[in-house]
Amino acid sequence: METNRHSDLAAAVAVLTEHAREIIAGSFKNVDRIFSLTDKKKNSPEIAELAETFGMMSVKVEAREFALEQTINELREKKADLENLNRIRTQLASIFISVVLLITFYTFVLGFLNSGFITRYEFLNHYKVYVSRGLEVVTLLIVIWMIIVSGLPLRNFGVTLAGWKRSVFESVAVSAAVIGVLFGFKIAANTYYPGLFKETELVRLEYFGYTYIVYLVVAPMQEFITRGTVQSTLTRLFAGRYSGFLAILGHHFFSDPCMSMPRSTWPSLPC
Repeated sequence: METNRHSDLAAAVAVLTEHAREIIAGSFKNVDRIFSLTDKKKNSPEIAELAETFGMMSVKVEAREFALEQTINELREKKADLENLNRIRTQLASIFISVVLLITFYTFVLGFLNSGFITRYEFLNHYKVYVSRGLEVVTLLIVIWMIIVSGLPLRNFGVTLAGWKRSVFESVAVSAAVIGVLFGFKIAANTYYPGLFKETELVRLEYFGYTYIVYLVVAPMQEFITRGTVQSTLTRLFAGRYSGFLAILGHHFFSDPCMSMPRSTWPSLPC
């Protein structure tokens, strides 16, 4: 009887020792063998309590290791997100600088085209509009190429179909309201303050010429280059509560050549 007891005790200690080594190695697959020793009917109270202690220790260690692994995985994901964000910010900064340089060059060329050196030649004045539009197309193609090379989605540059119905409705409604207010103001001015406007007509169709028709295509291009690219990249580059406001200021500071160009060139500029 005593021999069997010592044999059972040795077997229990061997199981506990083996499991302790498995815990050290990070394995918890045989924890059920520990809890099988907690039966006080089959084992002595000392062995049962020791087995129960080992079992609870195994469960807690396993839970802590699982939580640690989860934390490590979360940190790895956050690290990957930060690296991706840093990559995106670097690409956006490169695109922003390139676009600003393109706009600067474009503004310089327009200024040269409107300088006295060009305007004194009548045959060159005829080609100024074509050169301006050609530069806009080239600038747009370069910007699109940079965006494609960067691999960034177009939504980062304000191009998205999300909520387009609401956007179209709001833009049409606001435009109609503004036009209505302007019409009302001119009607009132013509009625109560004659002579305030040299032209009393509300609409003159002769103004809707080639320039206005072309501008229907040019305007979206200019919006994409300046606000879609410059302002959107600044919004992503700036951080903090006032990032949007700073992006708007930066957009007008870096990409609004109308502030330094003659008024006659404004229709050709990406204002």
